[in-house]
Amino acid sequence: MPSIEVNGETVHLHLTTLRDFQRFTEITFVRLKAEASIRETIGLILFDALRQGQTVTDKVVQTVLWALHDLGVGSVSIDFEKSTMQMDKVVDTDASRGDGRAITVGSIETGRAYVVALANVSMRSIGINGEVVRAFPQPKEALQRMSQQIQANRLVNEDLVFTACRAVGAMIKQGKTIADEDYRAAVEVVAGLGVFSLVVDLERQRLAIREFSEGNAASAALLQGADAKQIQQIRERIGKARAQLEDLKAKMAAGEIQPGLPPKPAMRGIVPPVIGGRRSTRRRG
Repeated sequence: MPSIEVNGETVHLHLTTLRDFQRFTEITFVRLKAEASIRETIGLILFDALRQGQTVTDKVVQTVLWALHDLGVGSVSIDFEKSTMQMDKVVDTDASRGDGRAITVGSIETGRAYVVALANVSMRSIGINGEVVRAFPQPKEALQRMSQQIQANRLVNEDLVFTACRAVGAMIKQGKTIADEDYRAAVEVVAGLGVFSLVVDLERQRLAIREFSEGNAASAALLQGADAKQIQQIRERIGKARAQLEDLKAKMAAGEIQPGLPPKPAMRGIVPPVIGGRRSTRRRG
C-alpha cells in the first residue's frame, strides 16, 4: 500500500474518489502562483487542512497526500508554531514533470491525472521565435476575453490552432510582449491547444508551427472538463499534426520542396492584422 511520512508518522494512502480529486483540483488551481512550485502549492493546502483540525485519514487530506506522493514527495515535516513545512525524500516523477504519458485512462478515471495536469500547467512554456515563453494560467476574465476574440476571428473551416497562433502573431506585430495580459492569455490558449514551438516572421507576414506538445494539450483539456475519450481524440489530433511535420521534413530532405520560412519543417499560416479588428467576410459562420 502506498504511503507517505507526515511528521515522522507513516500514513498509508487509501483510495479516494474521482470527485475528491476534482474538488482538490478546483482548490489547487486557484492557488497556483507563478513563483511557487506545484509541490509548494499543494504542501500549503496540506498545512492549512491539518491546522484547521483535519486528520491524515480524512478524505481531503488523503487526496492531498496522494497528490504529493505522485509528485515524488516521500516525507513532510510541519511545524505549526513556526509556520514552516519541509518536504524530504523528493524524487522526480512523470507527474511532477507534467508528462502527458501519465494521463492515462486509468489515471483519468481515478482522478490522479489531475495532479499531472496541475503540474503541467504550473510550469509549461512554449518557444516563440526561439525564445522560451512561460504559459502560466491567466485570470479567468482575461482568458475568456481572448478566447472570444479568437473565435470571432476564426476563418471558415480554419483549424482553431491556426486562429490562436495568428492571434499571437498579431500581438507581436503590435509590439506586445509577455508583460501584456492579453498576450499572456493568447500564449496560454496556444499552449493549451498543444503548440510547443512557434515562429512568426513579420517581414514575410508568415507564421509556422514547428513542434507540438501532447502533454500540454491533454493537461489543458482535462482541466477544462475533458473525459478519457476526448483526451484520446486530442492525442490523435496531435499525432496527425506531428505526422504532417515529419512528412514535410522528409520531402525537404529529399529535395521535393525547398525550405522557405522557417528553415525547419513547419505548418504555416498568415500573420493577420490586429486581432479583434475588422476582417473580411470569410469569418466562420
